[in-house]
Amino acid sequence: MLFSGELLALAFLKYWIHQALCFVHLKIVFPSFLLISIQLHFVQSNLTECREG
Repeated sequence: MLFSGELLALAFLKYWIHQALCFVHLKIVFPSFLLISIQLHFVQSNLTECREG
């Protein structure tokens, strides 16, 4: 049986790991996803302009 202090420490550890992963995700994964979606948007708009023009 774990003491409440140890449980608390484990909970904090899990929380901080989760926070770190979220931070990494926001700093690396999300911006690259945003860039890709922006590029796709421009490609699609250029294609429609080419079809119309």
